[in-house]
Amino acid sequence: MIGFFLSLFAFTCLSSMTAMDVSASMLGIAILIKAFKWKKEVQAYRLFNWTGFDWIFVVWFLIIALGLALGPNQPASWSRLVEFKWVLIWYAVTAAIIYVRPQQKIIYWVGIFGGLACAAAVAFSFLSFDPIKNEPALKMYGSIFVRTGGLYGNPMVFAHCYGVLFCFLFAWTCFLKAWTKKEKTMLLVVFTFCSAALLLTFTRGVWVSLFAAVIVMLFLFRKKIALMAVVLSLMPAVFLYMKWGTIQRMGDQVRLILWKTNWEIFKDHPLLGAGYGENTRMLPEYFSKLGFADQSLLLVSHAHNQVLHLLAGTGVLGALAFIVFYFLFFILTTKVWKKIPLSNPWHKSLVLGAFGAQVHFLVGGLFESNFEHAKMKYVMMFVWGSVVWLAYEYKVLTWNSIRKTELK
Repeated sequence: MIGFFLSLFAFTCLSSMTAMDVSASMLGIAILIKAFKWKKEVQAYRLFNWTGFDWIFVVWFLIIALGLALGPNQPASWSRLVEFKWVLIWYAVTAAIIYVRPQQKIIYWVGIFGGLACAAAVAFSFLSFDPIKNEPALKMYGSIFVRTGGLYGNPMVFAHCYGVLFCFLFAWTCFLKAWTKKEKTMLLVVFTFCSAALLLTFTRGVWVSLFAAVIVMLFLFRKKIALMAVVLSLMPAVFLYMKWGTIQRMGDQVRLILWKTNWEIFKDHPLLGAGYGENTRMLPEYFSKLGFADQSLLLVSHAHNQVLHLLAGTGVLGALAFIVFYFLFFILTTKVWKKIPLSNPWHKSLVLGAFGAQVHFLVGGLFESNFEHAKMKYVMMFVWGSVVWLAYEYKVLTWNSIRKTELK
């Protein structure tokens, strides 16, 4: 039952937000039911599988609550605290992954569903039509290029989420010799479609983030290949910048205005911010104050930079909590990577993919407030959940009691 609902949640993460929410709730209920039986089973399988730094979630939540209580917009939008339910869902996903212990055969199933989703995204671009929204696909400001949003119907969100899939596909490709003939063929085909789909989103921030992720993964896997890749990619990178650097100049103008406006909000509320998400509500006021009110392109949106969005909404304390949370997961992933021998390519490739996905998400956050999208949080749950699972498998994390776990 746990494996079924975990698989359902994984595959709905390739399709739609509504399906994600429903399957996440079903998985959570399944975990709660199973938790009562776990008490009689092996002690390792617990409802909450501690990371060793779970305190950061509590600290982060309290900072956000305090910021809402003391923020300039009163009465505060306390409903925003409900967004922190993602932490509970993540613990459920992690518990399910630890219980199921995913095997190599998931390469095949991820290939089938992921490949079909990426092929559909490519088709949407060439058809110049988005059947999800039942409208013509988004063109690049009058150019001949058409952005694909895949099954999400949103090019930006699709690019950031499927960038995680790309990282795992690339990691599995690095260990291509270890897979069966069918898995090798599947990987190469799906990797090609995934690469094409991400290119056709024309999301430059994701192009940059995936380039960074690939280089980091290659340095972990083979340093010589990584250095060669850096040298060989310089000329194509310059070409892409010169060829497509101005395609989204109008979007860049909006992004720069949003950055400047959110920075001003942060300067006025440096410690706890304007309140979680309240910085978005305050944008019209600051647009007027900064002389941007007459700009026809202005959008009331997130900051299009994750750290800046948190600085404006939760202040330096909230942004620091996010950075610490991310940094601690990087440390844990590094410890797990060093523990897994090359003789286990399945586990080694999973950690390599998790490394790349975290780099992609971090660099991508420089151009988009990617952690503010529920879809992106859901996708990253599998990344962090896999890291925690393998941390227990290789004794980087150990169960000392029901409530306490320590990092070795």
